[in-house]
Amino acid sequence: MNFRRTFFCAGITLLCWSAPNWGYTAPLALTLPESIHLALTRSHAVKIAELDAAKASLEIKKNKSTYWPTVSMTHEQTQIEKSPKPEYGNYLTAKLPLSDGGRTKSLVMQSQEFYEGTADNLEHTKQQVTASTMLAYYNALQAKNREDLAKLAVENLTQHLTQIKLQDATKNDFKRNVQRTEAKLAQARQNYIRIHNERQLVTSQLISLLQLKPDQELTLSEIPGQSAPETLDLAIQAALRQRNDLKQARKEQNVAQWGIKVAASNKRPNVYLLFVASDLWLPEQYWYTTVSVSTNLFDAGRANIEVRQASLEEAKAQECLEQKIEKITQETREAFYYFQQADTAMKETAQFLGKATEDYETAIAEFQSEKANNEDVLNFYSILAEAKASNVNALYDYHKCRVKLLQATGMLPVSW
Repeated sequence: MNFRRTFFCAGITLLCWSAPNWGYTAPLALTLPESIHLALTRSHAVKIAELDAAKASLEIKKNKSTYWPTVSMTHEQTQIEKSPKPEYGNYLTAKLPLSDGGRTKSLVMQSQEFYEGTADNLEHTKQQVTASTMLAYYNALQAKNREDLAKLAVENLTQHLTQIKLQDATKNDFKRNVQRTEAKLAQARQNYIRIHNERQLVTSQLISLLQLKPDQELTLSEIPGQSAPETLDLAIQAALRQRNDLKQARKEQNVAQWGIKVAASNKRPNVYLLFVASDLWLPEQYWYTTVSVSTNLFDAGRANIEVRQASLEEAKAQECLEQKIEKITQETREAFYYFQQADTAMKETAQFLGKATEDYETAIAEFQSEKANNEDVLNFYSILAEAKASNVNALYDYHKCRVKLLQATGMLPVSW
């Protein structure tokens, strides 16, 4: 009996020990390339663009199929009045287009241009998703570093408060120093809680973008920067050369130009070669061939109206292209200036941080030698904490502005 009880308890213990912890989600280590790959794989916008490109590819094949003959089979059953039995007929018809006024060729070229435009749109969509992922990744890293700084501030002030309490309690300013330091510590703790909540919010945005579990913890890693255009002229030239949405706009203009030729082909004659085999499987079966030429003699101006409509569509596409060029130029100009501004701010905050670090170290040394009071130490530490936060914000603002500049110039890679 004791043996059975012992065996049962051991089995339960082993089961509980080996069971997974369903309430715990292990942190997921994600590099930036992995995040981009995950976002591109799961993005609905990318999937929609891929489907549009696949559909456009099939349109090319559909238009090319017009070059080939069509073969149809017809069965007829006719009941003639006063005839005792119905009459049957089987017909095999083959139709080969010889000339359609260039309509098929124009449709093929138009669909080819449209397909290339959808391919450009796919690449543009991937760049948009890549940029959004990089910005979200940088925001999460920035929030983490700000939280680390806030946590470090709490630890440093806690350590400083401990040192204050070790001083001679009979001094006149002892109580005031303790109260002042405790107030600073309470403020630092509140700031840490606020920044911690902000980090959770920012990280949740990255998690949502990557379509991960809402409670998934992430471990992110710092990433090297990418080179950006050094001058505004180079940036604008790169944008007008590499932006995929601009390439798509040019393709749309080409599509509209081929649309004029498609509409004009309706005014030209169509020539077909017909082969017909009649009364199949009957003794009197026969076959014949026919060359058919058809053209419109009067259509109330319909063909001319279609050509005019296509010409207006081409003019509209030209205006859209010029508008796109102006918009891209302005976007690139703004992105470049913001990048320059962020670069200047990063350098200035780095200098400010170095000066604040020196001043704080000097204040600590003077406080330990009783040449400075506690208020001076707290003031210099506040300046140092502000300098660190400003430097972190400026650093990641620089990274994000660089991403936006690369996005504006079309130089942002979608694969790493």
